[in-house]
Amino acid sequence: MHLSRGAYYADFFVLPIVGLALAGGSLFRANLVQSLIWGIICLSGVVTWTLLEYVLHRYVLHHVPGFEQMHDAHHADPLASVGAPIWVTLPMLCLCGLLPLWWPVGFLQASGLTTGWCSAIFGTSLSIMRAIAGTLTTAPTSIAGSAATPNTTRPRMDGTSA
Repeated sequence: MHLSRGAYYADFFVLPIVGLALAGGSLFRANLVQSLIWGIICLSGVVTWTLLEYVLHRYVLHHVPGFEQMHDAHHADPLASVGAPIWVTLPMLCLCGLLPLWWPVGFLQASGLTTGWCSAIFGTSLSIMRAIAGTLTTAPTSIAGSAATPNTTRPRMDGTSA
């Protein structure tokens, strides 16, 4: 789905606020043990979202009609504002994470997992933006950061030098 610039970047503002609100609401009266448990669950949320995102990307975005077409538009123009709007992301976080876990395991654990998911989505979005910004630079930079002297000896993924 093509988004306005504001809608495209809304994740950068909304997800940290949601994560901080969940963390604050959970940890406000938590003792040390509860806080440690919350932290472990939050980290497990980052890991599980990373795995979920891989599965969704590999099997849903590349093979399910509708999603596949939207994702193809993203591949055709990676700099376009194509993605899921925050009004889709937030309900999905609530419906798939926070709410189903809240009743059986409690708000502390449910918010930990959901905060981990928010953190992972935010981190992924930030990494993508940094990668796109890197493609927009006009002069290559060396490890020292000087645009005047490109780094031509950087090793490639296959082990050879560039």
